Amino acid sequence: FQKPSKIPLLEQAGTPTLLRLKKRRFQCKSCRRVTVAETSIVEKNCQISNLVRQKVTQLLTEKVSLTDIARRLRVSTSTVYRKLDQFTFKEHYDKLPAVMSWDEFGFKKGELAFVAQNYETNELITILDNRRQTTIRNYFLKYPLKVRQQVQFITMDMSGAYIPL
Repeated sequence: FQKPSKIPLLEQAGTPTLLRLKKRRFQCKSCRRVTVAETSIVEKNCQISNLVRQKVTQLLTEKVSLTDIARRLRVSTSTVYRKLDQFTFKEHYDKLPAVMSWDEFGFKKGELAFVAQNYETNELITILDNRRQTTIRNYFLKYPLKVRQQVQFITMDMSGAYIPL
């Protein structure tokens, strides 16, 4: 038997494109197990094409919001979040800039996240899920004392939450 699926593809000439894919299923007569035919267009047990997944990855490296990516590719924001969670970053704890900038921003419906960056180059140092002092302290304690002592100034807003750190 076949079960039709609507697989979103990339736009063609500015027109949204859907692939109506009928996945053929086979049942073993002796053990009654069902298997599904596979295709290179879409991963097994998935409803989003590989090309759309690759485009999500590409757009995540650009300065585009997650909701804009989802809207542009006609997928859910959850799909974009899941793809973002697959990214792994190798962190180096061997250098910090002389001048850092600390701030917070809205993250996940009303929660605030912490961001640290190089003040002079705007290069991102880290984004932490929350702005609790213990989280920030534990992150920066990963750097050796000698590296932390190279920081001369930290710019921040007037909230005062970071002053004890």
